[in-house]
Amino acid sequence: MDFVIDEPCLRIGRTLVVAEIHIGLEKQLESAGFHLPNQTDAMIGKLRGLMAKTNTRELAVIGDLKHSISKIGQEEKEKLRHFAEEMSRGASLVLVKGNHDGAIEHYLDIPVYDEYAIGKTLLVHGHKNLENIGAYERVVMGHSHPSVTFRDKFGGAISERVWLIHRGAPEIIVVPPFNPLIGGSDVRHGLLGPVAKNINLGEADLYLLNGLYLGKVRELSASEADNRDKEGPSAVKRKDVGTGRARVLGRVQAGAEAGRKKGKAVGQRGLQKGRRIRRKP
Repeated sequence: MDFVIDEPCLRIGRTLVVAEIHIGLEKQLESAGFHLPNQTDAMIGKLRGLMAKTNTRELAVIGDLKHSISKIGQEEKEKLRHFAEEMSRGASLVLVKGNHDGAIEHYLDIPVYDEYAIGKTLLVHGHKNLENIGAYERVVMGHSHPSVTFRDKFGGAISERVWLIHRGAPEIIVVPPFNPLIGGSDVRHGLLGPVAKNINLGEADLYLLNGLYLGKVRELSASEADNRDKEGPSAVKRKDVGTGRARVLGRVQAGAEAGRKKGKAVGQRGLQKGRRIRRKP
């Protein structure tokens, strides 16, 4: 298994795994006064490029291919059919149903599963109980939209999508949302769904999409509390993230920049081992 650096997806053999496509989201945003062009073709192009880059032949969407939960209009159905047709050209598309995907198999002619296993890795969305979780070495799930929000003392904030990894038996990986418009949920406030009860949240590791290790959830939570005590409720500083890891992150980031200047790529195994390494170009 490899993480795709700078992207919210991972590769298992010849399968590219993503979560939270949310086709039709722009319709809801339009009703709230935000007018955006159709995002479906942009996501198709992005995913095709990633499949070519990673040399994968199957796309597994682990939940929430569509956005509407209950009522779905004809326009959204057409977008979903277009996505399925385009992503099935020269490749396979499978869907692990999420809580937004009810009855989707009635109008999409693609394989739809509640769970999907690749060897000893189980792919799920995360919104349902799992009875056979102990039979696998690794569980990959979506649903929680993991992110971390960084705030400065002036009240400014930026939310970054993150990977959350529980290193237990089995290992559980929570995948950040692929659609950048869907937003995230700060992991310090908890995770969604019954699968999350198998995660020791405080001890889970967090990584940015570029592979930078932020620390454990409990360390970020302690950092947030410390800053609020010192400077008020909006003062969570990025430099304090990780409780004393700022200098380490600085060295790692500087090393990564130097590596890029030399034409070196960032290695995939950094996310598994908690450090960034170089990969052969």
